[in-house]
Amino acid sequence: MKSILLVGLGRFGRHMAIKFRELRHEVFAIDWNEERVNECLQYVTNAQIGDSTNEQFIASLGVRNFDLCIVTIGDNFQSSLETTALLKEMGGRFVIARASRDVHAKFLLRNGAEISRVQETMERVAQAYQVEKFNVYVLTNAIFAVGLEQGKERSVELRHIPSTTTHMGRICAVNQLSREIVQGKLSVEEAFERLKTIRKIPYSSLPLAILACGIGSACFSYLFGGDGFDALTAFFCGLILEPYLYWVDKHGMSKFLTNLSASALATLCGGLLLLGHNMDMIIIGSIIRLVPGVALTTSIRDFFHGDYLSGAIRMLDAFLVGGCIAMGVGVVVKLLSLLTGGALL
Repeated sequence: MKSILLVGLGRFGRHMAIKFRELRHEVFAIDWNEERVNECLQYVTNAQIGDSTNEQFIASLGVRNFDLCIVTIGDNFQSSLETTALLKEMGGRFVIARASRDVHAKFLLRNGAEISRVQETMERVAQAYQVEKFNVYVLTNAIFAVGLEQGKERSVELRHIPSTTTHMGRICAVNQLSREIVQGKLSVEEAFERLKTIRKIPYSSLPLAILACGIGSACFSYLFGGDGFDALTAFFCGLILEPYLYWVDKHGMSKFLTNLSASALATLCGGLLLLGHNMDMIIIGSIIRLVPGVALTTSIRDFFHGDYLSGAIRMLDAFLVGGCIAMGVGVVVKLLSLLTGGALL
């Protein structure tokens, strides 16, 4: 169950309130129109009459306490823009805004979520379903789109896309789905049903992930010049590292703390197992699971395609993760060196 702040109770806002009620979320709705508020009381947890462009009124709502803030004001550009900006300034975790014109969209983008490129897929799908005009701007964790269908311009939305673990199975399934849509094999309803099925594709089981991490660590240790004992040590480090990553993911630790602590753990295990001969090769193999290779290569691809903003964000992410890994390894190596006089290294 999520707590949602819904700003604007027009036709679109009322529809959103009904949908969230069906999903059993807690909705706090606000609108300046008393009649609209009264009509929607049965669909929301709480409702209040007020001006969403008033800073004091927005501050009194406790914006930080809501999991999601949605602005559905589509008929007043200035109010929508001011409301979106106020919600961001007041510490709104995620802000999604509805718009009705392209110029509206450009301003909302500056006040909205952050930043991946599914742009081509979206454009092809829109073309396949005969959307007359479709504009989309995709960044690393946000999507912004507007379309013209049957002479009517559809509402523009800014959708936050939270970062998650890469799931190649789902990516392949969506790619196949988009190909079938372009070939005219699926209706809109059938495509949505397929998407629901794709969402249910599970991640690999934990035991399989642990085994894969161990084997991958051993192989990379050997490929970088380690001997059999180094590879064996890296294998055991990988077996320890993957359960730890699973545990911290369940507890919501930040990416940077995760990489720092995980690299420190892998290095510590490599130093204490006393099986290998080359500590550097053991460490390289053990931390390969953490290396942000996908982010780095994708950022380079984005730069080549002229998408400098997404490229810069991905590159910065890769460098920060790499720095955390280096820090975790460095701290443990230094401590082991001081405690053993360099004997383990």
